[in-house]
Amino acid sequence: MEPVSAIESLIGPLHTIISMIQFLIGGVFGIYLLMLVYNWFKTRKLYEEIKVIRKDIQEVKSLLKKKTRKRK
Repeated sequence: MEPVSAIESLIGPLHTIISMIQFLIGGVFGIYLLMLVYNWFKTRKLYEEIKVIRKDIQEVKSLLKKKTRKRK
């Protein structure tokens, strides 16, 4: 057995294991990035909805003030 073929026989299975680990870590990292983007969009949408709710609350408060002024 030549030294080069002995090294190749050791590196072959390691290369398979390393490529599998890279695939798993890359897949997990990719999913993590997708979840970050998804959460960013959901948070942005939530803030927009909160702004609308705040605006509605302000309108209701102003209407209540007007009604209480008319009663006096």
